[in-house]
Amino acid sequence: MSKKLAAGINGLVMTVPFGSGAFMKTEARAVELAEGLLDVARGAGVPMTALISDLTQVLGDSVGSGLQIREVVRFLTGEYREPRLLEAVLALVSETLVMGGLAGNLETARGIAWQHLEDGSAKDRFARMVLAFGGPADLVDLPERYIRDAPVIRPVYLEKTGFVSQMDCYAIGIALLGIGVGRTRPQDDIDHTVGASSFASVGSTMDATHPFCILHAPSEDAWERCSEALTAAVECSVTPAEPLPVIRSRLSTD
Repeated sequence: MSKKLAAGINGLVMTVPFGSGAFMKTEARAVELAEGLLDVARGAGVPMTALISDLTQVLGDSVGSGLQIREVVRFLTGEYREPRLLEAVLALVSETLVMGGLAGNLETARGIAWQHLEDGSAKDRFARMVLAFGGPADLVDLPERYIRDAPVIRPVYLEKTGFVSQMDCYAIGIALLGIGVGRTRPQDDIDHTVGASSFASVGSTMDATHPFCILHAPSEDAWERCSEALTAAVECSVTPAEPLPVIRSRLSTD
């Protein structure tokens, strides 16, 4: 909050996640954190909205820098929008439009956000942002020209069958960190080709024809180690779990 307030913001919209992939592991603790952040915002005279969000499963389709850029492009072009990520994006954008006075209410704001996705203006804006930061002008049109593939790309199948009931997102992150997705020290290099994509969600069928994800690894040995860790991070049940909304509640300074 200190960093955001020091930047001179006049409003703030953010998610406060909970779950195995979040700092706060329970919804109650996330609400407690959000209320503390809102108190700081009130003290600074800054309007703020906090959306309590679910991070008990992977949000979006990919983990890994190159893979996530590909996901952004697919999302903006409409090729594929992972449903939970789409809901989170629309919720955040809608709140921001209302707070900024660009829409009178959340329903109108959601329509505006959806229109900009569908008519390509959000995609075009992203392309201009990439160019402004020194990136290629045609990244959105030709991402394969700039984002290389990992040496080993194969699906990860679970030995368990049934339906995904829960996943340990922290363990998934640590497993992927081990193949170069992120840094453990500031001086470490990041391998932009590695990661995982096409994640199953809670409730998805798991059997010999439905993989949990596609693993992009730097070598066969790394694929084997990471695949084993990913498999251990997932639990299955004989009946599908009830799907849960990604945005659980809304708190604000109003």
